[in-house]
Amino acid sequence: MKPADNTASTTPVQTGTGAYATTGTLVVEAERSAADGVDWGDFTTVFFAAGVVINLVMITAYIIWAYRQWNKQAANDD
Repeated sequence: MKPADNTASTTPVQTGTGAYATTGTLVVEAERSAADGVDWGDFTTVFFAAGVVINLVMITAYIIWAYRQWNKQAANDD
């Protein structure tokens, strides 16, 4: 990306005080647009779906584990 095409704004920032003070540049990127050629909605949908699947697997595994522990405890009580 050429500097002329850069849509980010920069602001000088000083952090720290005294001997530990440093000066840097804060870069704030502009909102992503369709011009970057990536449809970010597809990625959001994929990550959301993956999260739902992972949660369902973890809940199912927990329920199976808890049921087996409950049965084991019930067998020991007899």
